[in-house]
Amino acid sequence: MLELPLALYADLDSGLMAARTRMIGAAVVLLGLGAGLGAGIAFVFGRSAEAGLAAGVIVSAALVVTYVLLMISLIAGSGLMALSRARIKVENDARGFPRRSRIVAASWVVAAFVGIASGFAAATLATMWVQERPYQGAVQQTSGTVLSWDDGHRYRVFQLQYEADGTVRIGEASVDELDLTVYSEVGDTVALEYPVEHPDRIRGAGRAAEGRDTNRAFAWISGIGAGVALACAATAVVVDRRRPLAARP
Repeated sequence: MLELPLALYADLDSGLMAARTRMIGAAVVLLGLGAGLGAGIAFVFGRSAEAGLAAGVIVSAALVVTYVLLMISLIAGSGLMALSRARIKVENDARGFPRRSRIVAASWVVAAFVGIASGFAAATLATMWVQERPYQGAVQQTSGTVLSWDDGHRYRVFQLQYEADGTVRIGEASVDELDLTVYSEVGDTVALEYPVEHPDRIRGAGRAAEGRDTNRAFAWISGIGAGVALACAATAVVVDRRRPLAARP
């Protein structure tokens, strides 16, 4: 489990095109296997094959990302351990005290893994905060009617007619912000919400509450992850320092 990701990293770090091709090919094969397995499981249980395929791809992609993160964490952990030992003047005692060295190494790897994951969570939290900033403040709900749509953007953009502050308005929102689909038609209605101070900013009703809950969850994940990473790093340093006197240089 530990040697394979290190070997993959060494292969990729060689900079050869063949190494990159092998890495990309392995990821594609894993995604394909996940898609086929998901579709097969869905077929066996009488579910939609498309949904099973999508679920299989998502699970495979999560495994690929996790394995890459493990690979990076092993390298980062070994680097942090070497840096820590150089600062506290600890020599490599893997032969004399292999169990102690494994605990220290594992603690640094876990610290790196959780720290990197917490960094991603914090970056996601910051991105979502920026996205939610235009919708901060009191929110009012209403309903809108589809007038038309435009597919000239990344996502389909719907033109909606709605009422805000006693005034009939026309606004736009993309399909990813609404409880609509690409199969929605002119005349369909949808629940909307808008900031009281900016009634021109519309999106699907309930998104403000969902955004607050998601931000709170990512904040907890980021904070707990940072605490766990610091605890693991501190454990590694303490265990390295509290060696038997015979092992001290």
